Amino acid sequence: MLISGNLLRSAHFSGMTSDMGTVLGQYLRGNTESAWKLPAWMALVSSFTLGGYVSVKAVSAVGRTALMLPVSLYLLVSASASLRQRLTAKD
Repeated sequence: MLISGNLLRSAHFSGMTSDMGTVLGQYLRGNTESAWKLPAWMALVSSFTLGGYVSVKAVSAVGRTALMLPVSLYLLVSASASLRQRLTAKD
């Protein structure tokens, strides 16, 4: 099943992993200037991997209905952001 239009696209993810490899290589050669980025990138990779695993298990357990949770969360976040923008807008 292919779902397009995601906020995090695989091209961005593969670019980030390339950056991780570059920074890790620099770190191993003694250049620690960008090493501070590695923990954040590792957290993103871990959450991406965990999310994929949980998604596969959820779809296996309940089928396509599993997509209703992320869809509901996206709708809730977008509706609350829209409402907040309307309430705080200066006329």
